[in-house]
Amino acid sequence: NHLDMETREAAVNGHAEKSGPCVIGWVGGEGNLVYLEMLAPVFRKLAENADIQVRVVCSRGLEIPGVDVRFVPWTLASEPAEVAQFDIGVMPLPDFEHAAGKCGYKALLYMAAGVPPVVSDVGINRDIVRHGEEGFVAPALEDFYGCLETLVRDRDLRRRMGAKARARAEQEYSVPVVARRLAEALKAL
Repeated sequence: NHLDMETREAAVNGHAEKSGPCVIGWVGGEGNLVYLEMLAPVFRKLAENADIQVRVVCSRGLEIPGVDVRFVPWTLASEPAEVAQFDIGVMPLPDFEHAAGKCGYKALLYMAAGVPPVVSDVGINRDIVRHGEEGFVAPALEDFYGCLETLVRDRDLRRRMGAKARARAEQEYSVPVVARRLAEALKAL
């Protein structure tokens, strides 16, 4: 799993006008569903005030009473296309050592698809996502509500942030860029 920008080229959300709910997506392993479940109160509050769908791309689903949750079975082949259907991507994490050691891949995955991420202010997330530019960095779980509500209500902001997110992923984290930096670092040794 890497951010091969060429293979993801066709799987980019341009945030075109569409009918239906605003899709807030999450992709991950079932062992990490517990992190997504931490946002259940936020999703319930959002669902009271906006037309949203929480899309879970994983090996198993999740139920949140009062929220339209759609389970999509994860496959490597379908992951880019599924993520590109998100309007917003979420990466909630608790602030403890194990979570702080996560690599930020999920945020980069969303960004590569042109999807603005809302991430917990844990570990490397604050370096990958510049708050208010490519997405939002939520200091605490309850802060996800304001970040998500802002994006749910403003398609143009999603479009602008999504384009910036895609550009940042391509310019800073794509395979050719990282390979070049690694080669330069190895030469310097």
